[in-house]
Parts: sequence; C-alpha cells; structure tokens
Amino acid sequence: MEKDYSQEALSIIAYLNLKYWCETNEEKRYYRDMYLNKDNNKF
Repeated sequence: MEKDYSQEALSIIAYLNLKYWCETNEEKRYYRDMYLNKDNNKF
C-alpha cells in the first residue's frame, strides 16, 4: 500500500531523523546526502 505524503510532512520527518534519530555523524551525512540528492525522487 503506497501513500502520498506532502513535501512538508517529508521535510519534517527528514529533520527529525537527522536531529534526533541518527546516532553518528556518518549516519547524518549519509541521510543528508540522500535527502539532498536531486536524482532520488523517493525522498
């Protein structure tokens, strides 16, 4: 089951992930790069 989420909701989830759920700087870099990758439309 696939759901459509607003860009605002995805941005909030990404922020929470980087701010609170990532435990290492390496993890933060990985996700930040993934979120900012323009070729990746999933995020």
